[in-house]
Amino acid sequence: MERIWENIEQIIQSKYQLKGDEWVQVSVSKRGKIHVTVVSDSNIKRTDIKKLLEEKLDKRSDSYQIGFINIYSTEQAEELHIEKIRKNDDYLSWSDALYADNIAKENKTETQVISFYSYKGGVGRTIALIETAYNLADAGKRVLLLDLDVEAPSLHNIFYDKVNDEINGVQYGTIEYLYRKVIQGSEDVRINDIFCSLQLKNVSGEIFVMPALKSMNKDYVYQIERLQTQQIQEKDVFREIFAYVQKELNVDIILIDTRAGFNQWGSLSLLTLSNQVIFIAYPNNENVEGLNMALQLMQNIGKKRYAVAMSKVVASEEGVKKTRSLFEGLNVAQEDLIPVYYKQEIALSNRYPIDSVDILVSYKELSDYILNNEKIERNKKLLMNGMKEQMLGQMFIEKQRLVRFLAVEQFLNQEANMFLKYRYREELFGIRNTQIKRRYKKGGMRMFQQLYIQL
Repeated sequence: MERIWENIEQIIQSKYQLKGDEWVQVSVSKRGKIHVTVVSDSNIKRTDIKKLLEEKLDKRSDSYQIGFINIYSTEQAEELHIEKIRKNDDYLSWSDALYADNIAKENKTETQVISFYSYKGGVGRTIALIETAYNLADAGKRVLLLDLDVEAPSLHNIFYDKVNDEINGVQYGTIEYLYRKVIQGSEDVRINDIFCSLQLKNVSGEIFVMPALKSMNKDYVYQIERLQTQQIQEKDVFREIFAYVQKELNVDIILIDTRAGFNQWGSLSLLTLSNQVIFIAYPNNENVEGLNMALQLMQNIGKKRYAVAMSKVVASEEGVKKTRSLFEGLNVAQEDLIPVYYKQEIALSNRYPIDSVDILVSYKELSDYILNNEKIERNKKLLMNGMKEQMLGQMFIEKQRLVRFLAVEQFLNQEANMFLKYRYREELFGIRNTQIKRRYKKGGMRMFQQLYIQL
């Protein structure tokens, strides 16, 4: 995907034929300022660069403004130690997404990384993340909760006892780890020191917590002020973290509690780190307006894997009617509303996750969405790289174009009725024109079910 700064760099590079030790770098500040640095021995005038920027930004002046323009000779650059700043191609900001129209690069981690995002705070996003994680753990998944709601973190408080356990707790939080790694350049930090296990009972999976901090203090405030997400991406720190938890903890799914609104931490989570997003919105106009903008920016960079849930829905005919009407105002392909009804038990609880069936069922649709996306991705990988013919060949009856449901169940690792429910192109990645046909025999005879697939 080409970003605006890349496009301007290419224009300047081509126009002035920069070569050898000559270079140009364009950067975009988080406030939308376009800054340009040129190192060249050619007679390049600042007024010419400014005119070029004015032409390029003519229709985007509401989003971008011209910042500083610095021009140096190669000798001046050497004397002043002016060097080109390394940029990570995977980094995306909200401003990058404003006018993007190409497909974003694939997230490189094999683990599902899912951001829980809300345009406004106070909509129940964090509780939705925790309860959904419990459902996933109950289904046998190993889940990591990562708190990147850095300006208003909460997981260190919600799981205070586990985070502060003398033996199994954390030594410090994720922000201190990032600060020491990125700002101080310290190698004396360990990923093993920034997470703990909830050690859940009565579930076959597990939940790990990676809090933003261990306890609130002035050092934490100082550290989040110094940290810039672009620096974090340039150091590739999260790729190291994700690779570690996948290998050492066998984590299946990472859920990120994301900062609300439009800010650098939100763009880091949604646009760069995650390969899926769960949007949580309270049913009112301002939430819908903000969410529509976030959805548009996601779509601009080619991210289409997301679900929207409306939270704190009033459980009445009027409440559902209002919520459904607002949901229909969202620019989403999602066919139906996922409601999370207001429950007093959630508001009054002091301990999470709440493991009562009545509460967990409220988040079942979200956890089912995540589980089924995981199966789809696994099936994609099995069918890629020349494996399609080999895998499907084992399922087909010789010289016939049909597959028995038993073979489908074994391949998908799920019940056949779930396959029928989620029957669309991505489900079998590359298979077209599926047709379902059931056969029943009466009189005590067994029921035959067959799935016909045309390749």
